[in-house]
Amino acid sequence: MESQEVILTIDGVKVKTLKGTPILEVARQIGIEIPALCYLRVLSPFGACRICSVEVITPNDRKRIVTSCNYPADDGLIVETKSERVIKLRRKVLELLLARCPKVTRIKNLASLYGIKETSLWIENESEDCILCGLCVRV
Repeated sequence: MESQEVILTIDGVKVKTLKGTPILEVARQIGIEIPALCYLRVLSPFGACRICSVEVITPNDRKRIVTSCNYPADDGLIVETKSERVIKLRRKVLELLLARCPKVTRIKNLASLYGIKETSLWIENESEDCILCGLCVRV
């Protein structure tokens, strides 16, 4: 069976790739960094952390937020990695993660990139280091 090539647009850049390649991988191939915590290329994508969320516009103009680690590239897709909706979602997810794991350096650094120094949210067991990404179970 022959692999089908598709053309999609990520942040205004047209890119040709194989149909079904995760959007996260396609973006990285062209130098567009999308943050991700639960993604490892050698494992099946899981989408647990939601940090890799992007906004996708399908050829029939359907607009929605998806996790880029497990959303397949398809012909005619338009992907926005830094739309207002995406940034808002990432900030909210990072606030939740920071409330759960306030001492985890990777979370603190990523939150800082999005202008979050601390969170007003409170979670009972804030000494937790687990972000519930599922990597330890899936490896």
